[in-house]
Amino acid sequence: MNTQYDSTDTPPQPVSRLGLYLPVGLLVVAALLWSGFWWLGLQTAASSIDRWLSAEASVGREWSCNDRTLGGYPFRLELRCSSVSLQAIVDGKPSVAKLGGLTIVAQIYNPKLALADLEAPLAIDAGAIHGVVKWDSLRVSLRVGLNQLQRVSLVAAQPSAQYTVENGENYETRAQGMEIHLRSDGESPAQGKGVDVSLMATGAEIPPLDVFAGTTDKTDVSLTGLVSQVTGLRAGGWRSSLETWRNQGGHIDVQSARVTKGTMRADISGLLDLDAEHRVQGKLTASAIGAAPLLAKLGMSSGGPLKQALGGLLGKRADAFVGAATSLQWPVRFQDGRVFVGPLKTPMELRPLY
Repeated sequence: MNTQYDSTDTPPQPVSRLGLYLPVGLLVVAALLWSGFWWLGLQTAASSIDRWLSAEASVGREWSCNDRTLGGYPFRLELRCSSVSLQAIVDGKPSVAKLGGLTIVAQIYNPKLALADLEAPLAIDAGAIHGVVKWDSLRVSLRVGLNQLQRVSLVAAQPSAQYTVENGENYETRAQGMEIHLRSDGESPAQGKGVDVSLMATGAEIPPLDVFAGTTDKTDVSLTGLVSQVTGLRAGGWRSSLETWRNQGGHIDVQSARVTKGTMRADISGLLDLDAEHRVQGKLTASAIGAAPLLAKLGMSSGGPLKQALGGLLGKRADAFVGAATSLQWPVRFQDGRVFVGPLKTPMELRPLY
């Protein structure tokens, strides 16, 4: 048998391995490009952090992020600090705040949304106020727009605070849970550079409120509203910030607030600001159920000024009217450092906030 190829036959062609190696090569190239993109994002984030720290230092706020590390490859940008501290001059006095630890994470494909986990405790020594804040877990989310923060949300589990104020009095407050959500309306002139506020606290223990309300039952609070003239307000001491806010016509629009404490429930809405003496002023509309202890504190009990004012008109029916008033709607007015409920001036005096 003739095993030689005939001159008219086509010799066998070598098998191409391009189809085998091309996907692998493309994958390697894609990995290198992604790694470069991630590294560039990390360097941009590091530069932004350094610029922000430098800008803060230029206005007297010295931040430190101990044991700073940057990572998160391949899909995240991650900043970790074993502890964070801030030193600044607040109202002319040196102030220090120290945080247990901080982790900030942003997805590489959505760097404008960042999540921050904060580790307790937060110790504050701010001249007139000394305190320690603790929590089981605390997460903050931040969404950044073109020129400013658009949204900030804070969710805390089992927060508590122990603090001492300037007169030496000690306070302790705690709650089962707390949420705060802020949304900037700064680009809407009609809102007056405002910030939408939503707050919720459950199972709160607030001793000053216990004394005022006459009960130690835990408190649930929910609130939605708007604080005007906030965006663009320069950070500084809280007194100077409040004064700037007041001079710019800032106000608080309480759109809806509910406070539940034991059998007492109050629903509140209205408008508040500060007068020239730095006292709260404005008008609220409040409706309360089971608020007899609170009204007694305001001198509105059946033996107080309300009974005396109505006695001549209603006689014996005045007691029944006052008792029913604990579930009626009352306008509450803050004016010239005093609190008015309806047409009557209560014994409560309002002190200047600063």
